[in-house]
Amino acid sequence: MSTFSIRLRELRQQAQLTQTEIGEKFGKTKSCFSSYEVRGRFPDEQMLKELASFFGVSVSYLLGETEIKNEIAEDKKTHSFTIDLVNRLLKENIIEDINNIPEEITDMIIASLKADLAKKKDTK
Repeated sequence: MSTFSIRLRELRQQAQLTQTEIGEKFGKTKSCFSSYEVRGRFPDEQMLKELASFFGVSVSYLLGETEIKNEIAEDKKTHSFTIDLVNRLLKENIIEDINNIPEEITDMIIASLKADLAKKKDTK
């Protein structure tokens, strides 16, 4: 089963919707959503965007390209850095859930970044 299939099912269940109910919201049949969740069929690009918007997640999350459900920053450099950092923290099992990062982890990251930025500033 594809990551998309798994994530779509999880998001639908978290929203407490049946395949029939979500199908009705999008003008599709139950079998259409069953094919997404069970048979690994992918929706077209427009439907993918609509699903992501409906569930409040990114298309990248739906497709399994990131563990981050929501876009974090609009600035591309910050966005890329932040996503890379969070994905690495998830991969290294330093954090388990992007929505519940322990405060001590956040404090350590901020302190480390401040120290590194101060070093860079001093070397200029």
